[in-house]
Amino acid sequence: MSPNVFLIFGYGSIGKKHYKFLKKLYPKNKIFIYSKRKILLKDRINCLSDIINLNPSHILICSSTKDHYKDLFFFEKNFKNKKILIEKPLFDRFYKTNFKNNIIYVGYNLRFDSVVEFIKNKIKNKKIWSANLLCGSYLPEWRKNIKYQHSYSANKKEGGGVVLDLSHEFDYAQFLFGKLNYNYSNIKKASDLLIDSEDCCNLFATTNKGINLNIHLNYYSRISYRRIFISGKNVSIEADILNKRVIYYENKKKFIKNFKYKNYNSSYVKQLKNFVSLRKKNSICSFKEGLTIVKIAEKIKKH
Repeated sequence: MSPNVFLIFGYGSIGKKHYKFLKKLYPKNKIFIYSKRKILLKDRINCLSDIINLNPSHILICSSTKDHYKDLFFFEKNFKNKKILIEKPLFDRFYKTNFKNNIIYVGYNLRFDSVVEFIKNKIKNKKIWSANLLCGSYLPEWRKNIKYQHSYSANKKEGGGVVLDLSHEFDYAQFLFGKLNYNYSNIKKASDLLIDSEDCCNLFATTNKGINLNIHLNYYSRISYRRIFISGKNVSIEADILNKRVIYYENKKKFIKNFKYKNYNSSYVKQLKNFVSLRKKNSICSFKEGLTIVKIAEKIKKH
């Protein structure tokens, strides 16, 4: 079997993270980087024609969200049967697309979080009635090398705002509970953050399995949290993703599960392994699932 040739398209924070993990996971494979930034790496590619000549086996699109559609179109036009991982969210808005030349995945790594994986197994074949998903964080503390006011998250035109930035909740909701159907939502700029994008979102949805979902997202909480509450027939779960802890009831008995491995980056590593794997059955977010999230996000922003 010939060795893999990786291309990382874009070298911001997530591109650097993927490069670091790929070097450790696949030290014998070639890893090239396309970036408009000045970076001191010998395997840097400077122009798009060089990418075509390179003919990579695996492509990771890590460009700005607003450029995702344009960048993905380039690869669809010039390559076939490549595996492409495009960072979340898939697009900044909904496009009627019919990309079929390559196998496209979307980088929602929380599917590979130990808590989410544990819940997926626990609720299998269970009748779930409802779930609440909550995510709060403080935007000014997200990036150390840039003022938050100057980040794309603060700029609506750049695709910023909690609806797309924190769309992990939409994805692992559909991963755990089924395809999302939009019911009602409200978004607004609620805090005193110096941004023009929305910093608060509440979504009310049902799934194709008849499960009622409430999802709350915000940018302004000084206390960070990512929690899930699930209720169903003979099942009650309270999960804390950040602190890697799950409280659940089984056969009328209460159990507490603490995960020793609390490294957030482990989900990225497992996602990359899944992406590179030749197995047909993957947990990774598909293009179709990623597009569903974009549709939901667009409906939220229109209401």
